[in-house]
Amino acid sequence: MREPHRAVYECTLEQWKNIENEHRKVLRQTVMSDWSVLDIGCGYGRLLEILPTSWKGEYLGVDASPDFIEMAEIDFYCYDFICSRIEEITVPAVPFDLAIMISFRAMVVGNLGQAAWENIEKLLPLLAKRVLYLEYSAEEGSSQFVEHQY
Repeated sequence: MREPHRAVYECTLEQWKNIENEHRKVLRQTVMSDWSVLDIGCGYGRLLEILPTSWKGEYLGVDASPDFIEMAEIDFYCYDFICSRIEEITVPAVPFDLAIMISFRAMVVGNLGQAAWENIEKLLPLLAKRVLYLEYSAEEGSSQFVEHQY
């Protein structure tokens, strides 16, 4: 059995559990049961493990890593995933109800720079009616969230 990817940053299991519990709480308070969800930077599909059990909406996971997409398609075969950079996906005719990004901003800014992040931010209102940023600090074992509505 493979060990699932736990975090982009190293942290203790206790810190990770705290972060996941905070994310679950935010998602329970934010995600409506029938909302369509766009998971930007979906990785192996971790968001599907922590969405509220009452959620039954449509889902699309997008990640630039073919390895992560392959893992996601195996573990969550009932959902749709595409291997692509977010800037290259086709804008849907009807925006998703919610786009969720877990520590995505930090990865983009850290690897591609602030200008790349600003280009992604301009695209978000075309992709989703609302955007939820879930950021976490593995060093502190804490997370923060910001929700934007367009």
